[in-house]
Amino acid sequence: MKIKKAAVWFLIMTVALVSVWAGAVLSSYANAVDKLTIKIGYYGWSPDEYVEKAVFTASDLYDMGTVTEDYTYWDGSKRVAIDSSMGVPLSTVLDAAGIDQGSIANLDFWTADSGNGAFTSFTWQQLLGTKRYYFRNLPAYFSYDDSGKVVCDTDEAWKDAERVRPMMALEENWTWYEIGTEDATGTDNYGTANRFRLNFGQTDPMEKRTFNSAKMVHTIYVMFSGSPVLTSDETNIDGKVGSSHQLKVTAAAADEALEGSVQDNIVWSSSNSDIVEVDEFGNLTFKKEGTATVTASSGGATQEFTITVSDKSKDSEGSGGSGNGNGNGNGNGKGKGTAGAGRTADKKPGTNTRNTGNRERVKVDTNKSLTYVLSDSASTRLRSAFSKTASEGEASMSTHQQKMDDDAEQLKVKKDDDKGLAGAMGLINGIIVIEGGIFGFLRYRKQRWG
Repeated sequence: MKIKKAAVWFLIMTVALVSVWAGAVLSSYANAVDKLTIKIGYYGWSPDEYVEKAVFTASDLYDMGTVTEDYTYWDGSKRVAIDSSMGVPLSTVLDAAGIDQGSIANLDFWTADSGNGAFTSFTWQQLLGTKRYYFRNLPAYFSYDDSGKVVCDTDEAWKDAERVRPMMALEENWTWYEIGTEDATGTDNYGTANRFRLNFGQTDPMEKRTFNSAKMVHTIYVMFSGSPVLTSDETNIDGKVGSSHQLKVTAAAADEALEGSVQDNIVWSSSNSDIVEVDEFGNLTFKKEGTATVTASSGGATQEFTITVSDKSKDSEGSGGSGNGNGNGNGNGKGKGTAGAGRTADKKPGTNTRNTGNRERVKVDTNKSLTYVLSDSASTRLRSAFSKTASEGEASMSTHQQKMDDDAEQLKVKKDDDKGLAGAMGLINGIIVIEGGIFGFLRYRKQRWG
């Protein structure tokens, strides 16, 4: 009977031990984080404004290539921790996410066991820009002085220092040791309960950063230095009342994903919507005369535009000048109106002179059915064209003009010659007529009077 009772108790204890062991094993995996998200942004951005850059599973990190490191921490009192870890260097994770580490200002680590917000934060210089170490057998170098104060033989501790890199641990084992413990070492008895864990070591034996070693990290917020920039090719716009115009800006940032986010979240505003109104896409509507400022804002970056709106009716103000019969019209227009142009009244061949306000006075041949008014720049280009030498096999404009002038001169000479010939013929005809009259008179006299 006693044997049966002993067997029952043995069975109960075995089940209990197995249950405790199973519970420990299950709990070691219950809180493990399965995904690590990398987000990027700038100073002053709220968490929801940060842009998701990459998401890695535990399997992704294993594929990056794991390393094993031991890390020591001192909590500032009577304990030293050694965390033995297997994982991926943090710099490797950031590179895999496509992040330019030279642009990083700060890193915030959000964890599953700390609620909302960052559990711990580091500047890039503190975490990745500073040499960090594992101090082998560190607890043995701590002791108490006569007053009971904790002291450390740092010279001896440095002799056993090993350089380590900040890591995102996939598996690790955190063990506490009382100060004065000899031969305190790490272990390879890893667990994943605290995955992903940030480990980084110490800058010196007495650095106190135990509280910064974050476990169950699910998101790293990477803050870039500086700020994004908005630029535009046009910052001063002149508009007419009733017309419209679209503004365009370009975003520049430390990462393409940030540029896209800044570009997509631009907010437009006008300092005076009665003068110029702007919609969510940067389209301007010029409403009344005046000056206003339109601003594009996104991600802490701004770009301002000075908008000057004029009344269209004022642009055509003024009256044309009057022209007389000699073609000397005088422009008296005011404002931006075009001055009037004089014209030849009797429509006989001649030349008009047209006054075009601020434009050059240009002579126009009234024998032609078309007339032209040239601006200063056009007139200059035309004169330049007249003065250029024609290319081989091609007559220049000046050559054509010279040929026309030569033809006209030859025609004039021909007309003068024709007039001379007609006069000579008329004289000869006159002499013949006079001679005929004389001979006729003499013949008549002879017949009449013998």
